[in-house]
Order: sequence, then structure tokens, then C-alpha cells
Amino acid sequence: MSRWLLSAAGVSVICGAILAAEEVKIPPLQQFQWKPAFEDAKDLGGYDPVEERFFFYTNGSAVAEITIPEAGEYVITIEASCSEAEKELAKFRIRCGQTDIAKEHTCTSEERKKYTFTAKLQAGKQQLEIAFLNDAYKENEYDRNFYLHAVKIEKK
Repeated sequence: MSRWLLSAAGVSVICGAILAAEEVKIPPLQQFQWKPAFEDAKDLGGYDPVEERFFFYTNGSAVAEITIPEAGEYVITIEASCSEAEKELAKFRIRCGQTDIAKEHTCTSEERKKYTFTAKLQAGKQQLEIAFLNDAYKENEYDRNFYLHAVKIEKK
């Protein structure tokens, strides 16, 4: 039996088996750090082990250090959900190092959904930041929140 390797567009085929494109190692969400936008909001964000998601009850960021293996174009996918307030869904930003992947993106549903972006990233250790941008709260009336369920980065 002969072995062969065919590689195109980041997908390899070995003896008929398809291997996924090179994926960047992302720490588990429970290892992301909560960086609130306001000093007195340290308890309004973080990882919820029961719901298995990172919660943002106010504006702030979930931050983790990652290593991009080589410079190039990458596909970044996050799974997120939110709660609507004042007829507006949550807005978020994604940044890797000095690269804005999504400067301001609005969720399209309150339900858990995948959002995919493409960006050119530099090689090396970098800070991955996912930020909630438009918190809104009025006691007993409305409360807009953002939830991060998963993050995936792979070479295009």
C-alpha cells in the first residue's frame, strides 16, 4: 500500500483521511482573565462553571495569552449569546495583539451562535481579548449581557 500526502488551502489528506487546518491552542475559558471596564465591577464578569461560559454583566474584557505559530491569515470563530435590552443586542470586539479582528460586531441573535472572522495575524505570543461594549441596565426593567461559550483560531 502506498502512502501519499496532498495539501491545499491548509487541509491535508493522508491516505484518504482529512486532517483539520492548523489550529491555534486557546486556553480553556476558565483560564481567561476578567478585565472590567470599571474598577468596582470585578464580580460582574468571569467564568461560570455551571453554565460553562464566560459571562459579561457589564462592559469589560476576557483576556488570555496565546501563541500564533506563524504569521498569516487566520479564521477566528467565537460562539456567543446575549440578552437584549432596549431593542438592542450585545456588541463585542475581538483583538489579538495589535490587530483588531472585529472592532464592533453586533450579535444577530440572543441564542448561542458562531461568529466567524478572518484576519492577518503576526507570529508569537499575543494577548487575545474579547470585549463586551454596550452594557445597559435599569433595575427591574432591562439588562443587556454578553456570554462567550467558545473560541477557536485556525490557519486559513
